[in-house]
Amino acid sequence: MPRRNLLLIFAALGVTLALASRAEQNPQTRHVSRGFRLIDELALDEPPDEELVDGAMRGMISVLRRRGDTHSAYFPPRVAEPLRDEMRQEFGGVGVMIRVAAEPPGGLVVVEPPDPSGPAFDAGVKNGDRIVAIDGHPTEGITLPEALEQLRGPIGAPVDLRLARPQSPPSEENDYLNVTITRRAIKLAALKGDRRLKSGDWRYDLTGAEGVGHVRIAIFGNRTAEELAEVLDDLVSRGVSSVALDLRDNAGGAVDASIAVADLFLDAGAPIMSTRGRGGRVIDEYDAESPSRFDALQMAVLIDRDTASAAEIVAAALADNDRARLFGERSFGKGTVQQLLTVGASRSLLKLTTASYWRPSGVNIHRLESAGDDEPWGVTPDPEDTVPLADEQLETFRLWRRERDLLPSDEAPDALPPGPLQEDAVLAAAVEWLAAEPE
Repeated sequence: MPRRNLLLIFAALGVTLALASRAEQNPQTRHVSRGFRLIDELALDEPPDEELVDGAMRGMISVLRRRGDTHSAYFPPRVAEPLRDEMRQEFGGVGVMIRVAAEPPGGLVVVEPPDPSGPAFDAGVKNGDRIVAIDGHPTEGITLPEALEQLRGPIGAPVDLRLARPQSPPSEENDYLNVTITRRAIKLAALKGDRRLKSGDWRYDLTGAEGVGHVRIAIFGNRTAEELAEVLDDLVSRGVSSVALDLRDNAGGAVDASIAVADLFLDAGAPIMSTRGRGGRVIDEYDAESPSRFDALQMAVLIDRDTASAAEIVAAALADNDRARLFGERSFGKGTVQQLLTVGASRSLLKLTTASYWRPSGVNIHRLESAGDDEPWGVTPDPEDTVPLADEQLETFRLWRRERDLLPSDEAPDALPPGPLQEDAVLAAAVEWLAAEPE
């Protein structure tokens, strides 16, 4: 295990023990414990202990939120487990992306072609199918956490789905498609490229720009840096000399993952970020630990208004070390660190803000609610590399990107929407600079 991870584990353990000792000595803690016991023993309608604990946790979080901490949260087990799955990038499931249908009759809709390596694909599930029942339970009125809980489960365990095809709304019982799917290990890919293949793999060489790769980071999870290194190794072996690293619409993830990604491109000793606790006290400073594996690659980093947290760490580290040039628009400005802490035996999670993080330059990233546009927060491209998009332009771009992602480029190449250099103004600006930049 890397020394950095060991230090984080020991630090977290020390904080946990110190807080537990302080809580035991705090008289307010005894008041809460007595209140719990009185309600548990004397309330006319006896509430479940789990609900009392949930209520207490949510109440404490509400105090933090009133004081300006908008990122701390409490997740009961139903919500906590999918969050753990996302960070692990692996779970037992069926291999479909879903959304809760807003239109009648509700339920769930498959929003992307199923993963070709997953069991749903083998069972004939298609993009646009409506899941009307899971194991005999109707999905009308279901929430997304409830749906994930029902679809995910032990690897090898079956789950029964009742489907309705969008092109032929069922009118009779036998019009539905009933399938039994055996759950497999589903891995969440951290990366996306320019175009998808029928196999589910991505092509990372950019259409219309010879020698340029386009890598979109979707998740900062346990395997993100490892997957990115594999993709870059392959691109370099095929003669790619420039890469556009796309962090747009990336809301963040694990801080360790962002440090590991930045470490791929920086020389040993280069600063990545620092964390500060109460009163601005510096808690830790993180530097690159090994020589850059990809120092020969020319790099542009794409950011937008929804680039946040771990994604901002990477963008700031590469920019402040003059390793990459930024294109797009000012990022979100989420510069606080949350620890995921297990609460009790119920597998609930407390996401608690414990520190702020700062750029290698020492400039603040976090945007306070009162912060104005003229104050330092977030990560901003140089004026000549800023490509602002109005809300309508951003929505048009996202619709184009979604459509291009859905169609396998090796199955129906003529049906693909126009290429990225025609539809993606930010990427086009980055590619123009990469093409002109001397190697």
